[in-house]
Amino acid sequence: MPAYAILDLEVFDKEKFKEYQHIAPEIIKKYGGKIVVLGGESIIQEGEWTPNRIVVVEFPSYEIAKDWSNSEEYQQAIELRKKGSQNQCHHCEWSLKTENKKSAKNTRHSNCFECLVFC
Repeated sequence: MPAYAILDLEVFDKEKFKEYQHIAPEIIKKYGGKIVVLGGESIIQEGEWTPNRIVVVEFPSYEIAKDWSNSEEYQQAIELRKKGSQNQCHHCEWSLKTENKKSAKNTRHSNCFECLVFC
């Protein structure tokens, strides 16, 4: 079952942030991840959350997402990211539960971790 890392980034130093951008995609790829949302315009549908730059990374499983996030190489990348941006990062396991072929409902899992966005 796939899992997602959801980041809300506020870049304050573009040059320093570029250092992170040069190494992060390869680390993500190494763990089977792929970036599925990268920035773009967003509209506040409800509530008071005001995201800056949303990035969503899909991983093959929740365990792999945690392995990526906790890996030594990504921890080093995080230090670079912090030099150029402020951010929030959340991990969430996600699935679609199909009750019949015409409809699908989103379901929350009891092991959902720090997810404020999708679960």
